[in-house]
Amino acid sequence: VVQDKPRFRPRPVPTPPAQVKVPPVPLKPQPPAESTSDATTILSDKQVIDSPVSKPPPRYPQRALEQEKEGIVRIRITILPDGSVGEAIVVSAKPEGVFDSAALSAVKRWRYRAAGRVITTIVEVEFKLQ
Repeated sequence: VVQDKPRFRPRPVPTPPAQVKVPPVPLKPQPPAESTSDATTILSDKQVIDSPVSKPPPRYPQRALEQEKEGIVRIRITILPDGSVGEAIVVSAKPEGVFDSAALSAVKRWRYRAAGRVITTIVEVEFKLQ
């Protein structure tokens, strides 16, 4: 009895790539690069925050004016390296929802001395009738 040769050849089954788990490596913050410019004045965050170059007042909302409402809005702002205001987020407002929009619009137009770095702080915008 003669047996026929098999008519098919087994093919290798593809195997998924091996998964290697690499433990996370904690990154240490690097010191800021030293400037090669001749700048001798380095402004502290407080100096920048305490002395805005331009601080246009907010527009008093008409409805609040008619109702003789006063209030205050606290806003977290990010001062960009060029002194302009980047992100602005209402942290708290009294009364809520009355002065928020006017305060945000005003703060986004504020300008600070250029510090060459990002600074985050909280500012208060007060609405008082005169």
